[in-house]
Amino acid sequence: MPQLECAVCNLDKLDKRAFAEFVLQATIATARDAYQQAGISGLCHTGREEAAISAMQMLDLDKLITEWEQL
Repeated sequence: MPQLECAVCNLDKLDKRAFAEFVLQATIATARDAYQQAGISGLCHTGREEAAISAMQMLDLDKLITEWEQL
């Protein structure tokens, strides 16, 4: 007999998935912006990559959580 999942549990899973997608998109946007700004500043490809990685590492997760809660 298959187990049925309750609607509340499924909603919770959907919320987690949506939040993960929200964080992923914010991370991608942050990396792109940093890469482009580094290019404008004259950095080479490697420098641009380092700037993008640094921007992702400095992403303010508390701010993202607050933004998510306000949606």
